[in-house]
Amino acid sequence: MAESNSTLFEDATIISWDEASQQLKVLLNHSLLTKADRIAAIFPSDHLPSLPSNVEHIPCKGKILTPGFINTHMHLWQTPFKTLGADTTLAEYFGRYSPSVTGGSFTSADVFNGQLAGIYESLNAGVTGIVDHAHHTWDKETTRAGLEACVQSGGRVWWCDTINPFKGGWTIKEQIENYRELVKEQVEKGSATEIGMSFDGFGMAAEEDVKAVVDVAKEYEPVFTTHHLGGPWIFNNGPQTLFDRGLLAEKLPIVISHAAYFQDRDKEIDLLRQHKQHISITPESEMHYGHDNPTSHLYHDVCGMGIDTHFTFSADMVTQARLWLQATRRQMSRQVLEKGQIPRNNPMSVHDALVLATKKGADSVHRSDLGRLVEGAKADIVVFDGNTPGMLGWQDPIAAVILHSNVGDVRHVMVDGKFRKRDGKLLDTLNNGGQKALTYEEIKKEFLKSSDKVKAIWNAKEKPVLEGKFFGMTPYGDTEVLNVVRKT
Repeated sequence: MAESNSTLFEDATIISWDEASQQLKVLLNHSLLTKADRIAAIFPSDHLPSLPSNVEHIPCKGKILTPGFINTHMHLWQTPFKTLGADTTLAEYFGRYSPSVTGGSFTSADVFNGQLAGIYESLNAGVTGIVDHAHHTWDKETTRAGLEACVQSGGRVWWCDTINPFKGGWTIKEQIENYRELVKEQVEKGSATEIGMSFDGFGMAAEEDVKAVVDVAKEYEPVFTTHHLGGPWIFNNGPQTLFDRGLLAEKLPIVISHAAYFQDRDKEIDLLRQHKQHISITPESEMHYGHDNPTSHLYHDVCGMGIDTHFTFSADMVTQARLWLQATRRQMSRQVLEKGQIPRNNPMSVHDALVLATKKGADSVHRSDLGRLVEGAKADIVVFDGNTPGMLGWQDPIAAVILHSNVGDVRHVMVDGKFRKRDGKLLDTLNNGGQKALTYEEIKKEFLKSSDKVKAIWNAKEKPVLEGKFFGMTPYGDTEVLNVVRKT
């Protein structure tokens, strides 16, 4: 089906944004008009303005329009591992699934297939924007394969090329030269994908390598992302470290993933506020792997929300927002209960959960034209069917989405003014760069070849034995193992 240049979503409930109050604004019985890649107008459905002659009408009575969800932390290439890490830990991950131990088993085709399948899983769930910490960059071929999958997908991906000082035979200088080449090529393609940068070696790499990365980041000002754990996890790429390296205060958007522990929490959070930089909370990952997020709920103003390793759980941002909302409610209420008191109020709202998964993601990448449904913003739009069994009877559309929806309720997904999911079905890839468009059936077929191959390799591998100390620094310990068998 050829797409119109303009689309009218008619007679919907629209979750818009009020800049003055910094709050979501619910508009009942409103319509939304897109032109090309932008939201052209939002208006009451009974006040129809003059419309373009080529406009396509999408009936939306009973449906809810939200901004596209923005995932601020992901490793898209890992899709072929799906279900292998169901009971893994972060300590095991480093020796079994991390890029330092997987590179030789993934061809460029495997990277492309995994990357594309991961983006399509995300689009299916209404995730229109992804900050991809792309550490599949073992060589030029695997690097380019991941980027090409993003471009063809039609998703909005900040593909953050990982510069890694520990790649055998590929120097930092060579990686940076390759980064420059890719940026130059990508500008000419004009897709929704942008090239960012990622680097995790601030505390471990040679000084000249760190300086080279910082210099090129300052030069290009891309979306820049890094992992930070701190505390017993050792790895320190936190706000103070980035500030000391002269990077945090730059104009480029910086997303620090996880940020479980700090050297001086209050000081480092103030640095983030001062320089308008952000943390990516990945709720399910930080619970699943055991690296924790003990205080992230205390500074939501400098946070977006992410998924992390979607091979261990879903790529659905509504699930992340719901998990985080309820975990935060429990944690804050528990503090009152421990004083022998009864909580009289709810510490976190469904409103804030939706904002974290949309508008705060846009803030994280310094994009005021994303994460909100307002005139002039990019046309990244999700349409939920409010008449499904789980949604039927809603009054509050924000609560309906955050607490009652599932992926099956996502009817339409638009990115940059183009439908990527229509009437509940994922659409073909875009033929950016002259590539043949792929149907979802073709994507599935090629992905399953890679997935089966990778799983066969990993099923034959011995799991790493965790003895002594984590990276020679922090002792391992054992958690109590729980089970459901009745004790006799």
